[in-house]
Amino acid sequence: MNDPIVFVPGLLCTEALYAPQIAAFADRPILVANTREDDSIAAIAARLLEEAPNRFSLIGLSMGGYVAMEILRTAPGRVSRVALLNTSAHADSEDQKKAP
Repeated sequence: MNDPIVFVPGLLCTEALYAPQIAAFADRPILVANTREDDSIAAIAARLLEEAPNRFSLIGLSMGGYVAMEILRTAPGRVSRVALLNTSAHADSEDQKKAP
């Protein structure tokens, strides 16, 4: 299965984060989400779903995992596979939100 791949980087990261993976999967379409323009996880996920192919493999790192889980919640039928890396299924605690 050679579905397109959608990479979702972590907070303040760019497509450079996934450069080796992009090179390794050059045989298929790849989209790297821009997570730096929206002000919420839901907004990032909504914009990404507008840009993404109809069906795709989804890879999210750290905050990108939060976005990936929002995509799975709102459009599960569009995701053929998912990889969540260094992320959490729980919202940040109040202490984590206050940390610099």
